[in-house]
Amino acid sequence: MKPVLTLLAALAVGGSLVLIGCSKKEETSTPPAEPTAAAPAPGVADEKEPDRTAGESAGTALAEARQAMQKSDYETAADLLLRAEAAPMTEQQAFARIDQMRELSKRIADAAASGDPKAMRAAELMKRYQAMRTAAGTPR
Repeated sequence: MKPVLTLLAALAVGGSLVLIGCSKKEETSTPPAEPTAAAPAPGVADEKEPDRTAGESAGTALAEARQAMQKSDYETAADLLLRAEAAPMTEQQAFARIDQMRELSKRIADAAASGDPKAMRAAELMKRYQAMRTAAGTPR
């Protein structure tokens, strides 16, 4: 029975990783805001300071997920990484998220194979997330 459970956990984690890692992000365009008198001229602020707001929340989530993985808190790490998918992030952060998701999936599979209940709950969380995405018709 244990080899079957291990195989199912590994397949669930691997399947969700493939589907999550291969998903395409939809780009939504928002109309530019009207410039105000207090706003600097376009391009001036970009040269002096890069826009850090776009990736700050994603960067924080990735760092927190890394810390949770180091503590073997697989559920928290999975939750943070799955939620980070919806946050705006830079291309570098998107690749870092994919790498972290792969590492987390491997750790979850290894820990679940040894009977870790936290890893099994995290695998179930990832499986439920993927099922919700599939049911909602979210594009890959």
